[in-house]
Amino acid sequence: MFEDTINNVRQVNEEFSDQVRDSFGSAIVADIFEPLEKEEQKLHYEYEMAEAKMTEIKVITAELRLIN
Repeated sequence: MFEDTINNVRQVNEEFSDQVRDSFGSAIVADIFEPLEKEEQKLHYEYEMAEAKMTEIKVITAELRLIN
C-alpha cells in the first residue's frame, strides 16, 4: 500500500538532491525528505502488521464459528 508513496518520495528526494548546491537545500533533504521517508516506512510496517493481525483474527473467527 505504501510502496508507491515511498518510491515517489525517494525519487523526488533524489531529483531534488541532485540540484542541491547549498546548505539550505541540504537542510531540506535532512529535515524534510529523510524523516518523511522514515515515517512512511514505519507506516508501511505498521500496516503490514495490522494486515497480518486481521488475517489471524479472521482465521480464529472462522474456527470459532465451526465450534457452534
